[in-house]
Amino acid sequence: MIAGRAGSSTTFAVDRPIRETRLNASLIAGAATVAATVAVALASDPWPLIVMLLIAPVVEEAAFRAGLQEWLLRHRARPALANVVTALVFVLGHCLLRGVSVISVAVAGPALLLGWVYGRHRSLRVCIALHMLMNLIWATAGHGLMAYPSVL
Repeated sequence: MIAGRAGSSTTFAVDRPIRETRLNASLIAGAATVAATVAVALASDPWPLIVMLLIAPVVEEAAFRAGLQEWLLRHRARPALANVVTALVFVLGHCLLRGVSVISVAVAGPALLLGWVYGRHRSLRVCIALHMLMNLIWATAGHGLMAYPSVL
C-alpha cells in the first residue's frame, strides 16, 4: 500500500510488496526487451519481428489494459467482467485485422492471462513484458507450425 505519514501530505512511503512488484516488473520488462531485441537482430527480415515483439505489445497493452480494462474497472465493472470484455474486444480486433481463424481466436487465452495479471498488479509494464515474451515464444514456435499449415 501507499500510505502518507500523519501530518504530511507530500511524503509517501511505499510498502515492501509494492516495491518488490515494481522491481520484478522492471526485471521482467528488461529481460523481455533484451530477448525481443536479440530476436530482431538475428532475423533476416526484422520488420515483422519488430512489430510483433516490440511495437504491438506496447500499443495493444496500452489500448486494452491501460485503456479499456482500466476504464471498465474505474466505472465499477467487476474485475472478472472487465477482463472478459477486454479479452473479447482483443480477439475481435485480431479477427478484424487478420481474419477469423483458429489463431485469431486463440489469442483469447493469452488475453485473459494478461487481463488477470493487470487486474492483480495494475502494472502496464508487466503486461507489456509478458506480451513480448508470449509473442517471442509464438514467433519461435510459429516457424515450426508454418511447416504444417493444416494444423492452423
